[in-house]
Amino acid sequence: MKKFFATITLVAMFLIVGCVDLDELWNEIDFLRKQNQEQANDLEEQKAKVATLEALLENLEQLTSNANSEIGTIKGLVDALTNKLSIVSYKELADKSGYELTMSDGSKIILKHGTDGADGNDGKDGKDGTDGKDGVDGITPDIGVKQHEDGLLYWTINGEFLLDSDGNMIPAQGKDGQDGQDGKDGRDGKDGADGKDGAQGVPGTPGADGKDGKDGAQGPQGVSGTDGKDGITPLLRINSNLYWEMSLDGGKTWQLMKNSLGIPIRAQGPPGSQGPAGNDGAEGAQGPPGPAGQDGDANLTIIESGDIIIIIYGNQTFRIPKAPPLLNPLSLVAVYNIRPDGQDFVTSETSCTASGYFTFTQAVDQFTNIQIGDKYYHLPSQSEWISIFPLDIRPYILPHIPTHVVRFNSNIPANSNLSYNNIPENVTVKGQDIAMTSDFRVNFNHVTYALRYKGTNMETAWKYERIDQGNDTHVKVTSRLLYGTNTTVDDIILADFWNSDNDNDVIRRFPAGGQYEYDLNHPFPEDELDGVGTYGYYTSSTGTQDTYWYMTFCTLYLDYIDSWEDYRFRQTIRLFETVN
Repeated sequence: MKKFFATITLVAMFLIVGCVDLDELWNEIDFLRKQNQEQANDLEEQKAKVATLEALLENLEQLTSNANSEIGTIKGLVDALTNKLSIVSYKELADKSGYELTMSDGSKIILKHGTDGADGNDGKDGKDGTDGKDGVDGITPDIGVKQHEDGLLYWTINGEFLLDSDGNMIPAQGKDGQDGQDGKDGRDGKDGADGKDGAQGVPGTPGADGKDGKDGAQGPQGVSGTDGKDGITPLLRINSNLYWEMSLDGGKTWQLMKNSLGIPIRAQGPPGSQGPAGNDGAEGAQGPPGPAGQDGDANLTIIESGDIIIIIYGNQTFRIPKAPPLLNPLSLVAVYNIRPDGQDFVTSETSCTASGYFTFTQAVDQFTNIQIGDKYYHLPSQSEWISIFPLDIRPYILPHIPTHVVRFNSNIPANSNLSYNNIPENVTVKGQDIAMTSDFRVNFNHVTYALRYKGTNMETAWKYERIDQGNDTHVKVTSRLLYGTNTTVDDIILADFWNSDNDNDVIRRFPAGGQYEYDLNHPFPEDELDGVGTYGYYTSSTGTQDTYWYMTFCTLYLDYIDSWEDYRFRQTIRLFETVN
């Protein structure tokens, strides 16, 4: 451009100072124009080459990421088989790109659908020629696993066993260690001394047996068995010459990956072919290499067959047991109270006047084991009640004053927005004693929230509310399984948490049915009904007729109380399902 403008300036000067040869001048101008256009074309070609190389690098990085991701997924499935894990659940990913498996140990495995490989870019157009052919797609080695005759799974490449630089197969699962040798038997103890002979004459009584000899010393310990070898997870990359490499030591050293013929595997397709000559133009220039196309992963299929989930991934088939359904402890609680005749349930979840009332003795006699419909139920113990409604936490919160962990409707600042973390709890579920820790957020906007059963496969979110509705006043409990998630108690207090993904929430309602009270010391004892619509009283099986535990709630909190010796009560009954 500078030369062009310089020429224009010269033309102007020549015109001013005298006559010049205009044809020669215009030829010079045309030459400079062509030279300038060629420089612009060269610049555009350089830009196109840079863009092509950038696209190539991006695609190669994606190829490497996809290959290592697929290896990680296959290793996860292999480890699940090796460690005898089962699948608790699986769900489709939000972007529909695959599935997320939740395993019985709480771990997760992501399975992705395969995607079609992308075409390489077109070769650069030749001058007046036709387009060069597309560059060939880059190659991703087909990594999988296959069982060897020793019964173990080994890594494969394109269906053949993958070998290291020494020609050894690469195990995908660990080998069991050999048993140690038995220790030698200890030496026999010495015989006890003989008893003394009886006196001569009249046959004496037999002498007492000698004492047993001491046990021999323990034999030496047997030789320890050799440790089993862990499975290896290959790590892949593409080197500067565009060949695949693998590392078997976490990236410390690398070696070329080769096919079954010992030929290194390229990661880039060959260059596009030269474009043929145009009708009038010169021969087209050779197209540059098309960037590597992304290979699609193998198809993903998940099939449920009885107690087995069959996963077809990466041309491999994995058969993994289906875990028993996770248990939400609240699901064991019957939906309704017992009706007055004690033979069946009421039909309203919330009515304060529909339930029957029973003494402790009546409840134990009638409801220790009862069949209603096709299920068996029982009167819950105190520790079973605590599995639903936590006990006050005074043993763990100084200065050991009563701290009711389930509170609602309190406007007192000292009893609102309270946070307790990692509180120990001991409960009973399905007849099994369980020790766990729980987090509580007490009386947040008149509601108590909890993250309970931490560290178990029954980890659950809980929401405790008092609903004041006259004759339908009740405590509402909502619970949701969280096993395999990263939910915290501070997530649980948010309204959005409970407003979404709530199809499997378990809800139970406990009416404020009051109780009948009978004062043994009153000169004219009467069986009086008290607290209907305000208080709830639910009998447990723990205790005796004179003093037993029961769950109760008022307008402000929930509590457990032992009955008074000089009173008799008749209370509402909520049964728990008996499950083996």
